[in-house]
Amino acid sequence: MSHPAFSDIPTNPDVIIIGAGSAGLGAARRLQKEGKSFVVIEAADRVGGRAWTQSDSFGVPVDMGASWVSGADKNPYTKIARKNGFHLVEHTHAKTDLFRLDGSRADAQDFDDYAKNFKAMEKAMCKAAKKGRDVAASEVIPNDLPWIGAIQSWMGPMDYGVDFDEISTLDDWDSESDQPSYFVREGLGAVVATKAEGLPIKLNTTVSHIDWSGNGVRIAPNNGTLQAKACIITVSTGVLAAGRIRFTPELPPAKVEAAHNLPMGLLVKVPMMFDGARVGLGENNWVTYQVPNEMPAKACYFIAWPCGHNYLFGNIGGKL
Repeated sequence: MSHPAFSDIPTNPDVIIIGAGSAGLGAARRLQKEGKSFVVIEAADRVGGRAWTQSDSFGVPVDMGASWVSGADKNPYTKIARKNGFHLVEHTHAKTDLFRLDGSRADAQDFDDYAKNFKAMEKAMCKAAKKGRDVAASEVIPNDLPWIGAIQSWMGPMDYGVDFDEISTLDDWDSESDQPSYFVREGLGAVVATKAEGLPIKLNTTVSHIDWSGNGVRIAPNNGTLQAKACIITVSTGVLAAGRIRFTPELPPAKVEAAHNLPMGLLVKVPMMFDGARVGLGENNWVTYQVPNEMPAKACYFIAWPCGHNYLFGNIGGKL
């Protein structure tokens, strides 16, 4: 996809925003409404952060990062997508193509066991959280039921980006619902990129040092220096915890500790292009197969033909 049209870069902005992902673009729009001058600094050659729609490989939009407008009844991207003419495809009640360990299709009893044990997992986690137990989900769930390996793979590494031994029961309980949810036919990354239109953004600009020792801040990117009254940092906690940005003076210990205590999960997406054959899989369906209950499970689960496109995209997460 082409880059959105950016505006000229101010020489002495009120605020420097580091990161042109959803948070950085949101901060920029807020400052714009308040009449502040600003510039957005982005290390990559594109905007959107972890929302990235790529069309070059397959000739159709593929979301290589974030894929769903989750919690769509409250998510501002629902309104943004509709306002800009994007096509939303409902995915809240998607069906599942389910396969046994031997590769055969699941029968009615398998589907019943899968659904029942899914609820059993959720119930065990909720029970612990209601008691105030902030423990790993792996400590409270049943591990000897059919389909538990597959269910853990979806709920853990492919949903949270970590395995069940790293999921807090309280965090899970406190999280917002991800339903209802939508796909975007043109790509969610393309929707996020619309927020960059007309903003002053410097791409391919890596920030290595932030000096906030005096009045205002001085930023040392890879192509010069910038000064501003304030700086908003929207990079990931992983970047901060790795110390990729130096600070003068150093950040307060509580800030550094917070970055380390909010680790990022890991999810890899694997799109596979087909020639139009549907191989018995339903459009927008989940594709799940049984795996042994040992964790981490060697599982890559798929979405089939999202929005009618001729590809599957697989998900591999957590320790695997």
